[in-house]
Amino acid sequence: NNEYIDLVANGQNELIFPPGSKNFTHIHNNLPTVSGNGNSYDARVKMLSAGDIRTLIKCQITNEDPLDSFVVMASDQGIFAITILEPINTNIFSTNEWRLLIKYMNKEEIRIIRNENYSPDRRKKELQLMILNGLKEFGFENKIGLFEGLQINLDNTNINTFAVNWTRKTLSLDNKEIIKTPCN
Repeated sequence: NNEYIDLVANGQNELIFPPGSKNFTHIHNNLPTVSGNGNSYDARVKMLSAGDIRTLIKCQITNEDPLDSFVVMASDQGIFAITILEPINTNIFSTNEWRLLIKYMNKEEIRIIRNENYSPDRRKKELQLMILNGLKEFGFENKIGLFEGLQINLDNTNINTFAVNWTRKTLSLDNKEIIKTPCN
């Protein structure tokens, strides 16, 4: 039974999800900002956040198969998803590793977004590296997967031909580059 629900932003920072949610999709809109030196840049995080990871882990509880749990985020920088690769015990939320992951991601998001010298493509790469390095450093790299979707058939007027080709993102051995593995 599929159901679409309009979610409510709590203080513009957090979405309130109904109990029993199995997965969710959301959009990160633009946030035009002017820096102290007068340069314009987009201050919105165009990547999945620590809050998205937390909600993903909570969503797996309500799924008959936790591996059916996923989160999709769309922005002008692309379509990204995270999914459960291996069930995660929700007791993780009370661990020091979880607190360190949240702290790391929040700090890195700010550093990357506030760097007005980054091009949109560089910012996108840095945000992906942030997630992948955070997942690896705190032991989640084999439990949560990061994916990027490429939209195809956008010019076709038949909406039924619209599709997304997904690519799994993982880290290189030196943790500095993103390895792309097509899924379909």
